[in-house]
Amino acid sequence: MLGSLKEKLRLVMDYLRFRMDAHSRYSIHSPFLFELVNDVFRDQRHYYAFDEIKKIRFQLQGNKTKPFESDFGEKSKSLDVEKKTIGEIARVTALPDDYGKMMFRLVSHLKPDNMLELGTGTGISSLYLAAAAAASPFITIEGSPVLSDIAEANFKVMKLNNILLLPGKFHEILPQAITRLEKLHFVFIDGDHKKQSLLQYMKIIKPHLAKNATVVIDDIYWSPDMKEAWHECIHLPEVTLSVDMYRLGILFFRKGITKQHLKVVV
Repeated sequence: MLGSLKEKLRLVMDYLRFRMDAHSRYSIHSPFLFELVNDVFRDQRHYYAFDEIKKIRFQLQGNKTKPFESDFGEKSKSLDVEKKTIGEIARVTALPDDYGKMMFRLVSHLKPDNMLELGTGTGISSLYLAAAAAASPFITIEGSPVLSDIAEANFKVMKLNNILLLPGKFHEILPQAITRLEKLHFVFIDGDHKKQSLLQYMKIIKPHLAKNATVVIDDIYWSPDMKEAWHECIHLPEVTLSVDMYRLGILFFRKGITKQHLKVVV
């Protein structure tokens, strides 16, 4: 109980510090970032895909199946691993609706030639990404056979033919995914919330990033360990712009813009 209370207090303090340091759209002077904030983060347009994904999310959350297997990522602090159902997994681990829509708009704005995701889960984040760039090849990796099957079923519901799901452990499958895509244009890292794992994935993908590539990292305030990893990532020499949105961290590998590290409330 004491450990749980301490963790909640840490998260509250982290968020308060984030809000104090964050920039509003009126204090951002970079043209590229200002356009990003207005055209992506604050865009309120509604897309048909959002309704389809909402239906799938609702069905997932009502799934009371209990899979008897372990995944390869770090367990959620909010779930009893032995008692979790598919519905609980979907409610706690799936990318929240607001962030999913933001990711859809980000991909739609950037128009990447291809996409890579580490951590498919039940497929909710994959749906947002793949639907935003249906003509771009998209590879997603998932360690859990049960979750892989669920995600594949969701992909079929939305008739997204640009998704290739590769089942297996990230460090084993990642080289295969990179070989298939060659240069990486957009990468979403989720599913393994450990500092050393994240830094290792970054080390592997960095030489294969395309010009003007974007890397998004989920749950950057998940733990002190993840916060440290995020800070190491934003100080990589190749990163010219980083955006801390509290839940998500976005790294832009873009030449020709002033190096900035900003916290943005959206």
